[in-house]
Amino acid sequence: TNINNGKELQGELYNKKKNGEFFWESISISPVKNSEGIVTNIVAIKEDITEKKNQVELLYRLNRTLKAMHDSNEAILLCDDESQFMNEVCKVIVEDCGHKLVWIGFAEDNNSKKVNPIAFYGKDKEYVEKLNITWDDSDYGNGPTGTAIKTGKVAICGNMFTSTDFEPWREEALKRGFVSSIVFPFKINNEIAGAITIYSSDQDPFSTEEINLLSELVKDLSYGIDILRLKKSKEKADIELRNHRDNLEVLVKIRSGELQSANEQLKSASIYMRTLLEASLDPLVTIDKTGIITDVNRATELATGLSR
Repeated sequence: TNINNGKELQGELYNKKKNGEFFWESISISPVKNSEGIVTNIVAIKEDITEKKNQVELLYRLNRTLKAMHDSNEAILLCDDESQFMNEVCKVIVEDCGHKLVWIGFAEDNNSKKVNPIAFYGKDKEYVEKLNITWDDSDYGNGPTGTAIKTGKVAICGNMFTSTDFEPWREEALKRGFVSSIVFPFKINNEIAGAITIYSSDQDPFSTEEINLLSELVKDLSYGIDILRLKKSKEKADIELRNHRDNLEVLVKIRSGELQSANEQLKSASIYMRTLLEASLDPLVTIDKTGIITDVNRATELATGLSR
């Protein structure tokens, strides 16, 4: 109809080559008229735009991941406790990045070596509850999650249909439309504590750029857990401060004849002051009269990367 009306036709097609590979193609069809204005022929111009399409899709996915990083950082400020924060991070990754399911598991450091799901968001809670994942050397410990925890490196299952390591969970995963997964281990106090697992309905969907951004998001997750635990410690210390206020008043009234008792109370006060130091969310150090640092808190260790 367009040709008969003398109009140009433009469009895009998703085609399949003889080797089975899919590609995008743009097509422009223009009518050719004779001197009397009658269409006598057409000119068709085709161009392979697969690379352009792939670049647009990559930018789209990276922008989604950047938004997820921003929203997860906001969650650190808005959440009151660790569990709420981790569930919110799972929700952010699903809703911002468009993945099907995300769950966070902590690794038990005992003989069972189980990975216990403690936060999740997505398609099927029952699937997460039935996972039965470990990080030992059994079949249940050699999947992506167990491998990530054992090695401390990102583990990817690009195709659940064919991956032999995913055999124990394949049937249930495919029922729910999962096709691939990626797992990031995370640290608490500089030690591997667990992993965050992301499921997708696409095959091999994770680009190098997206993996790098998600790795940064997982570092923020670790940092957020550290911050919330320090906050909880501070709240506990505040309670202890109120409970020990009377003892501190006694300490300043010690007389020389009560030296032994004073030493015992000073020891208790030293422990208490150490508790106060650790309760601060800000980096703090104590320095003696000669200018030598005598102690630091956990926040200082996190800020400097140096041990106490």
